[in-house]
Amino acid sequence: MAAAPPLLYLHAKGYYVLELHLLSLLLALLVALLTQLARLAGEADAIALVFIGLFEPPTRATLPCLMPPAAVVVAAGALALLYTLWNAAENIKRGALEALRGQSPLVKIAVLLTMRYVTREEYLAKQHMYTPSFSERGEPLLRIAVEPPENLPAAERFWANVLLPYVALLAAGLLVYNLLCFLTS
Repeated sequence: MAAAPPLLYLHAKGYYVLELHLLSLLLALLVALLTQLARLAGEADAIALVFIGLFEPPTRATLPCLMPPAAVVVAAGALALLYTLWNAAENIKRGALEALRGQSPLVKIAVLLTMRYVTREEYLAKQHMYTPSFSERGEPLLRIAVEPPENLPAAERFWANVLLPYVALLAAGLLVYNLLCFLTS
């Protein structure tokens, strides 16, 4: 009910359309349901997406502001891409190319973008952020669902999957969306 006066004001000025808001909510519900059925995201991610569709009213101010859930997902994807590029640069700086010697170029690219070459000390300090993923020979294991090994490798550095929750990317995407809509309206 607290949102009713601002929405009525935006409607009177021609920026807000209830049908567009319902379509936006329907899109958010559909994407949340599909990601849950396909197990592409967690429950918190789906709930966040539905909340964005429900509580972020679309406006006619600019094109990105017409469909908030879609714009937030696109922004989150762009931020994820930037993160993977940063992760690859960080891995290269840590000497990961030497550790990947003998791997195919495709495997090297996939590992550099999606995994982290961590030190034992870094892993122990940030266990909540990493799941070690390596073979018995210390080579990286590219898997989506990874069970942590019982023992850490003897090597000082090893490969780990980065546990970056998608809901954090959605929150950052929502921030980018709100900033974009503010700057373009």
